[in-house]
Amino acid sequence: MSDENTITKIQAEKPKSQQITFDSFFELLKSKMELKENKAIPQVFQILKKGFSGDSNKEQIDLVFDLLKPWKFIDLLAIKLINEEKNGKLRPFGRQFTNRIRFDFIKEYNYPIPTNGANASRDEIFDWIKNGFRAVSIKSVENQTEQIASEKMSSSKFMDKQLRNMFICLSNNLKDEFIFEAINYFLSEYFDNAGKKFRISKNSYFNSINKALAAKNPSVLVENILVFSAPFKEIAQEARDSESELWRKIQSFQTKIQQMESNELSLKNHLHEATQENHLLNEQLSSKTRALEEWKAENKNLDNHWQELSKQKLSKQAGDTKRRLQNQITEIRLSLENQPPDTEIALLLLQRIEKILGESDLDGK
Repeated sequence: MSDENTITKIQAEKPKSQQITFDSFFELLKSKMELKENKAIPQVFQILKKGFSGDSNKEQIDLVFDLLKPWKFIDLLAIKLINEEKNGKLRPFGRQFTNRIRFDFIKEYNYPIPTNGANASRDEIFDWIKNGFRAVSIKSVENQTEQIASEKMSSSKFMDKQLRNMFICLSNNLKDEFIFEAINYFLSEYFDNAGKKFRISKNSYFNSINKALAAKNPSVLVENILVFSAPFKEIAQEARDSESELWRKIQSFQTKIQQMESNELSLKNHLHEATQENHLLNEQLSSKTRALEEWKAENKNLDNHWQELSKQKLSKQAGDTKRRLQNQITEIRLSLENQPPDTEIALLLLQRIEKILGESDLDGK
């Protein structure tokens, strides 16, 4: 067979992708909803997953939602859609419809939605779980009570439906780190509310493995145990990593604290030495200040003494000069009164006076 014939045969065997309008899509959904549960859920799911040709709009989303919301298997359908959404296998219409269903359950069960549009916090979600099985709106309880009566639903099936519905709300926060811890807590609360005793322990874990290994096909059950415990192993590893990082930071902080304490002790020692040195300098300054004051006092007394001596000396010199001048003047007068006057003697005496005055100027300087 030639390559051309081979390609033609493959193309003939491969089904062509059919284009389906929204109206055909909608009618097909209604027809599949009438089937029994084991056929209806997977077929409706596949129809929603494939969608229809063209882009979807809000009106179409609302029409499909109004059709499927009263459906008794809507919770099971939503669980399947959420799983596909988590695995990234839904087309735009499927994602939009899943969000529409989820938002309806969120409103019905009063799931916490912060006003700023961010995800609910860990405390808000855990509080919602604690009160979740009692926090259903009155209208929702009445509707479900009517549903239980009309479908002859047992209380255990009603609780199972509650379990699925509340999990659909929790799927809004699957990207948050604490959500697996919240889901585990949510399932434990469900068992408590259902009147079942279930506690996670090493013994119960061993019993689960023992039952799995004793089953006809143990590998499937063991795989389920490993799959269900995987998120908590990851959480435990993250906790250990966080603990190691925290311990590393604590050791780093302790080293820094010890270093700071050592620096503090060194600074205290320097401060003590500086205080002592400052005290010694203050004492030396006080001593020097006192010595300076004493020297100033002594210097003042000495200055007074010399000033007094200088005054006495000047007074004595002035007296001596005056006396000598008076003697010379007297002799000049006598020389000039002689007949005839003795001018040579008078001139000589005047020269002596000039000499005395000169000596007096030198002494004054």
